[in-house]
Amino acid sequence: MNDRDIFHRECEHHYKGRLLNKTVKSTESEEQFLKLIAAESGGSATTKMKNMSKDIALSKDFVNGYYEKVKDTPDAIKIESVQCLTASSWSVEAAEIFPLEKPLSLKKCYESFTEWYKTKHHRKEL
Repeated sequence: MNDRDIFHRECEHHYKGRLLNKTVKSTESEEQFLKLIAAESGGSATTKMKNMSKDIALSKDFVNGYYEKVKDTPDAIKIESVQCLTASSWSVEAAEIFPLEKPLSLKKCYESFTEWYKTKHHRKEL
C-alpha cells in the first residue's frame, strides 16, 4: 500500500462521515472537494464518492415520496431521515454491522417504508 492509497481511503472515509452525519455545507463545496480529490488521485478515484452523494440525494427523495403517500393516514409518522445506500459504494466494517432491535413504535414505520420502497422500486430486499 502506498501513500496515495492511504490518502484516498482516508478521504473516502471522511466523505462518508460528512454525508451520513449531515455536515455537508453545500453541493457546490462537495463538488469542489471531489474535483480536488480527482486532481490528486485521478478521476476514477472519486467514482465511489460521487455515487455516495447520489445515494444521499435519492434517499431524501425517497423520504419525501414516502411521506407524501402516508401523510394523511392515521399511522403517519414524520420520518426525518432514511438512508438507502448502494452496497458497492459504501464500505462497511464488520464492527458497524449488528442486529438492532427496533422499538415497536418504529417497527411499524420501518415495515411500512420497506413495503413502499419495494413496491416503488421493484426491489426484493432492503
